[in-house]
Amino acid sequence: MRKAICFCCFIIIFITGCSKTEKQKVPDKVKNKISSSTESISFNLSEQDVSPEEMWDTILINGEHVKLPFCINDIGEGFETTEINHHNNVLVGKLKYYGKIVAVFGESCSNVDEVINKPLASINFVASDLEEIDKNIWPISINGVTIGSYIDDVRQKLSFFQEDNDGYNRFLYENDEYRIKVIITNKQVYEIDLNIKND
Repeated sequence: MRKAICFCCFIIIFITGCSKTEKQKVPDKVKNKISSSTESISFNLSEQDVSPEEMWDTILINGEHVKLPFCINDIGEGFETTEINHHNNVLVGKLKYYGKIVAVFGESCSNVDEVINKPLASINFVASDLEEIDKNIWPISINGVTIGSYIDDVRQKLSFFQEDNDGYNRFLYENDEYRIKVIITNKQVYEIDLNIKND
């Protein structure tokens, strides 16, 4: 438990080093693809009937579905890794999307050269500045919810998630394969975490 808390704190400190002045040049065709992925997928999921397969099918990265387990090489064009470090036997790095840091990732891999081809243990998409959020350029959506979505939208589209509030709103969904956490700050989605339970 202490190791998990330390890792979460490390992730937050690590991502807050993101530069707010970086320019992101996402091609128009990619923006259109991502923009359409923030519309709700045609599932009508409820807590009673949601299965792990259906839930995962509502997640789009870079406008595409990814299969579990997945690695950085599987999530499409525009991504590059940077600032990779070892932390508690896990490689942790930042993920740029068309030049802007959008996520932090972790994986159980000791060789930096293999990082893009190894299954991810976690990928956390985090806004470094809510005032600069353009939700049409974030390469992650869950049933239409992305960074910058408003809390009412989250409650509607992710109604089967468990909600709690300990100073900020969190929405959680977990099964035997993965855990998803959506964190709200100032009534907008600030962070989306995917933690994969690889064998």
